[in-house]
Amino acid sequence: MLLAKIGGIAILIWFYITAKDNNLPAVQWAISGLIGYWLVWWIVTLLIASPFLEVLHGNVLASQVPALFAIAAGFLIRKKYLLGSIKTD
Repeated sequence: MLLAKIGGIAILIWFYITAKDNNLPAVQWAISGLIGYWLVWWIVTLLIASPFLEVLHGNVLASQVPALFAIAAGFLIRKKYLLGSIKTD
């Protein structure tokens, strides 16, 4: 769970800084990145991690899978949407 919290804070800060550096609405992008992170974390927790944790009896590595998926989603969201919205002249 610690990795999930650290990952969420890192995504929030990373999106904020990237948007601010590119003259985009930083708070809106930071919140959007955090929402994307949370959605992926919840979906993976419900669909993948919960069944595996029951089988593996609380394996620590398996409990980190949702955070890893959410961090990967943050990278993809940033690349596709945040960096894709930057206008280059």
